[in-house]
Amino acid sequence: MCGYEMGYIRLSQPYLDTTSVNTVTWAISSQCKNPEKALEFLNLTYTDPDVVNLIVFGLEGRDYVKVSDREMVFPEGLDANTVPYTAQFSCGVVGSQFKQLVHEGTPEDNNDLMYKENHESKISPAFGFTFDSTPVKAEYTAVTNVIDQYLPGLVWGSIEPDTELPKFLTALQEAGMDDIIAAKQEQLDAWAAQ
Repeated sequence: MCGYEMGYIRLSQPYLDTTSVNTVTWAISSQCKNPEKALEFLNLTYTDPDVVNLIVFGLEGRDYVKVSDREMVFPEGLDANTVPYTAQFSCGVVGSQFKQLVHEGTPEDNNDLMYKENHESKISPAFGFTFDSTPVKAEYTAVTNVIDQYLPGLVWGSIEPDTELPKFLTALQEAGMDDIIAAKQEQLDAWAAQ
C-alpha cells in the first residue's frame, strides 16, 4: 500500500488488562427506544461479513474491490486517502476483524496470529479492576495536565530528556501523583479482597 515491503518487530509480549477490554466495549444506552434491534444490529457486525465490510470499507466496487474470499484492494487509481469512503482505521474496533476482508498481501496466517494472541496473552492479575478517580479528582486533573504538558515533547524528542524528564517527574509529584497511587492501591486491595 505504501510502496515498500513492511513488517513488524515485537517490542513487548501481548498483555491483557482491563483497559485493553474497556477500550473497545460496546453498550446499548438505557435511553434506546429499540434495544433488541440495536443488539441484533451489533450482533450482525460480529457475524455477517457483508455488514462489517460495508461499515469498515464502504461499497464494494466503489470504495474497494474484492480480489479473493479474504482480500481486497482499492479501486484502480484510488487509495485510502482518495476513496469516497473508508473507516479502515476502525478495524478491530467495529465488529469482528475475523469476518473482515484484509488488504491484498496480508499474510495468510494473520488471523491465526491475532486469534492466538487474543487467547494466549498473559492476563493481568488485576483483570476486571477499574479505578474510580473521584476521591482524587483534583489531583487526577492536575497530573493529567502535567502529562499533557511534558509527555508529547518527551515522546517525540522535541524537548531535551536530560533536563525535562526530572522536571516532569517533579511536577507529577507536586501535582499529587502519590495520592493517586495510594487511592488506586487502596481500591485495588479492596477489590482483590472480594
